[in-house]
Amino acid sequence: MTSLTHSGSIHVFPIATLDLSLDYDHVRRQLTTDQYKRMSLFNASAQYKWKQCVLRLELTNLLNQRSYSYTVFDGINTYTYDYGLCGRTMMLRATFKL
Repeated sequence: MTSLTHSGSIHVFPIATLDLSLDYDHVRRQLTTDQYKRMSLFNASAQYKWKQCVLRLELTNLLNQRSYSYTVFDGINTYTYDYGLCGRTMMLRATFKL
């Protein structure tokens, strides 16, 4: 049985005060000898720095993945796994440094 998890991110700075980023998580889990379950999550953010103020907009779960579930049959036993995920969200944050 194999279980692989990958994650990564990319940051782009179009100007010195702006940081645009995209990150992902990918899971690949082996259920049987020839069956796999895959799931990908994507997030994005934009951060702007202006003097002593930092504005950050975060978008999570861009594909609106609501759950991650699968069933494994082992002879007469059946195992069902169901993970609830937070849906697509957006958060705007402002930080002021004194």
